[in-house]
Amino acid sequence: GGKSWKCKELPDKKNVYGACTTSDKKIWITGTYRRNDTGMSYIYIDYSTDNGDTWKNSLDTIFPGRSPNSSEPRKIQFYDSLNGAMVGSNGTFVRTTDGGKTWHDEVRKGVKPDTMVYGSFYDFDYKTQNTIALYGQCALRRPRLIFAPLLSIPSGLKNDEISKSNNYISPNPATDFITINYDYEGNGASSPALIYDILGVKVAQEPLINGSNKINISQLTSGVYFVKIGDRVEKFVKI
Repeated sequence: GGKSWKCKELPDKKNVYGACTTSDKKIWITGTYRRNDTGMSYIYIDYSTDNGDTWKNSLDTIFPGRSPNSSEPRKIQFYDSLNGAMVGSNGTFVRTTDGGKTWHDEVRKGVKPDTMVYGSFYDFDYKTQNTIALYGQCALRRPRLIFAPLLSIPSGLKNDEISKSNNYISPNPATDFITINYDYEGNGASSPALIYDILGVKVAQEPLINGSNKINISQLTSGVYFVKIGDRVEKFVKI
């Protein structure tokens, strides 16, 4: 109950910016450290299952496309033993759905307003398993509170696989219609296209057939939307 404390040392001279525990009694920490071979600061996420005596690495990255020396974690938190997230400066927002086996870069996926990409996140809270409230400021240094819909990610799907698969929606951005090229090989009913807004609210549902599907989006207001077909999620912009 806080009557006594023990000091635990970390290897590799790592800086710690956030920590949390999960229901399966794991301790999670996140921070940065500088690698001598590259001279760059790396973001890491480590965990311990023995009260901090030993640590295992879960994430070690410099986030492609963003300055490696300006990204710092601010908070790590888990909804349960499988679902967790970490946010930080310079648009850092990663998430796991498999207990830290894989982490997914939500910024590169586009699960947030594009105006926040070069901003910073200072805090967040899980509202539900699939919705996070993000607190931060955009590139213009204006404070923001946004709700990020965390549509399901297939376990083990890599970020580059997600980014390369978005060409099945066209055009993007779109005004009145989008075309979804759908290839279904199952025997039962195919999955419909579920369209969600930036708050995670389903705004449309359209049946799909094999091949090209033209979907009317003229009734939607301008903004960012997400199309979910089975386990696959893609972003498009309505202008």
